[in-house]
Amino acid sequence: MTDQDLTEQEQHQLIEDAIAASRKTANAVIASGVAKLQQQWIEARYIEEALASEIISLALQSRSGNQTAAFLRTLATWVEGRDGFH
Repeated sequence: MTDQDLTEQEQHQLIEDAIAASRKTANAVIASGVAKLQQQWIEARYIEEALASEIISLALQSRSGNQTAAFLRTLATWVEGRDGFH
């Protein structure tokens, strides 16, 4: 089967499936890494700092700074709105 054999909808679905699989893998790997750090009694704030540093590094590499900044603003608003974070 070639790309020409696929309808536009089928192509779109393949792309969406690939994105979903990538997200699932990334989430699983990050969650596993965080869990391992917590098992080693690493304080949450140090894990957060490390994750933030990696987010900045990825944003610089991918040149997605504006998207990353918008995501982080949304995340900050959500965190501030949670009970116990005020």
